[in-house]
Amino acid sequence: MRVMYDAIYPVNIPDPNPTLVGGYVGGYWPTYSDGTIQRMFPNSIHVPIAVAASYDATVLDVEQGDATPEEVPGWVMRQRARGQEPTVYMNAFTWPYVVDICITKQVAEPQWWVAKYDGIATLMPGATVKQYLGDIAPGYDMSVVADYWPGVDQEPDMDQQKHDALMAIDARLGAIDKVDWSILGDATSPGIRSLLAKLDAHITVVQGMLDPAKFAAALLPLLPTGSSLTVADVETALRAVFADAAKS
Repeated sequence: MRVMYDAIYPVNIPDPNPTLVGGYVGGYWPTYSDGTIQRMFPNSIHVPIAVAASYDATVLDVEQGDATPEEVPGWVMRQRARGQEPTVYMNAFTWPYVVDICITKQVAEPQWWVAKYDGIATLMPGATVKQYLGDIAPGYDMSVVADYWPGVDQEPDMDQQKHDALMAIDARLGAIDKVDWSILGDATSPGIRSLLAKLDAHITVVQGMLDPAKFAAALLPLLPTGSSLTVADVETALRAVFADAAKS
């Protein structure tokens, strides 16, 4: 785990050489755009934070006076289109609402930076960053950061053995994006499509090795029926099918 600082006045940051430091793009304190944090902390990893959805950056700040939850899907897609893996910042209360909006719009979830001021430097499940202390005198915030932050850190090297194992799994799962997910019902397909898009964003898909009809036939019996079906149910069933496919 690592620690990141951010502040509207970077001079308030007590660590002269932080591992990561956030600065703002746009707004009244454009500390990234004007090069302030780069000059003050030349040896740190610099994280640009957009204060409005009209700006391009690594992170979008979703809170009162900045971007809104409804603007998240469009901003996320725009960042991906320019080759940037996006992160969205919001408080823990707003987080589930933003996730639901992404699912409804069928946009794969970005990285999540969640603010929860409990003083505990531990990541929340599903989050890449957690802001655990806010507005510490004289005025700065502290966050705990995963060892690898997609979109910020350089992608780690993969040894040949791990690469070969990953490719073998991908070969078994190559046709998942060809499955007609409408068979599961219109009410659930947006969430399922979001889940699959998220999975697809993390693996290299090798086409043609798994028959879509056989895949669907193996999956459907594992899913509960009726309105109780959730994305978590689908994820559990998918993992079971993937495990069986890997054995065959």
